[in-house]
Amino acid sequence: MRFTYFGTSVLFAFGLFLTSSAVASTLYSDGPVESNPGGWLIDGDHGVIDSFTVSQAATMTSFTFDLQVWGSEAANYSDGSQTVDWSIDLNEDNVVLGSGTSALSGTYLATTSGGNKMYSETISTGNIALAPGVIYTLDLSDATNDSGSVDVYWNEDDGPSFATTYYSGSSPYANGITSADYPGLCTNPGSTGYCSESFTISGTVPGGGGPPSSTPEPASLMLLGSGLAGLSFVRRLRRA
Repeated sequence: MRFTYFGTSVLFAFGLFLTSSAVASTLYSDGPVESNPGGWLIDGDHGVIDSFTVSQAATMTSFTFDLQVWGSEAANYSDGSQTVDWSIDLNEDNVVLGSGTSALSGTYLATTSGGNKMYSETISTGNIALAPGVIYTLDLSDATNDSGSVDVYWNEDDGPSFATTYYSGSSPYANGITSADYPGLCTNPGSTGYCSESFTISGTVPGGGGPPSSTPEPASLMLLGSGLAGLSFVRRLRRA
């Protein structure tokens, strides 16, 4: 109860600063997608969680992320039946700020050298108040479609976010996406030591304030480094 009270209080306080003169902005970007990126499963019982921060009070309204599917499965992916579960969380307090199951449109980006198809997806979140210096997380999981035959991977871009992958089936686990946990798979980690994923957080900031920085504050992110995998695992089990 104490955690939930703190989280909602922060959101209310910073929501007071957001006015009708707000300016549309990119609130956070983990970096551009690579030409031949790796990827981490977000279909079935698999999920991935990446962290982000903003540098001033803002209202999140949507996020964009890049993914890929096997070339032989692309027709099933783009048939209009694909969905994904998502949530935006206040990580330190394990408070869900917004969540849903959203349709994926399959906006084609490119084909990798291995023949996989890459797509960009934008999901509307409604208005979510964000405070500066607070660590938030984007959680994507349970991507499915009617045929049940599509493996969906969130594209890796090795930006500054912390990242965790988890599986909530019969043998649950949660691991940070690092070269130590995934040798040979996480081969080019970003500045925080994690192989994070390609995503952008969009929304509005108060007029005249300028767009928030897309680079997380190192001191704040260090608080997350040792605990993200464990916290995400607890959160995932609680939702099951």
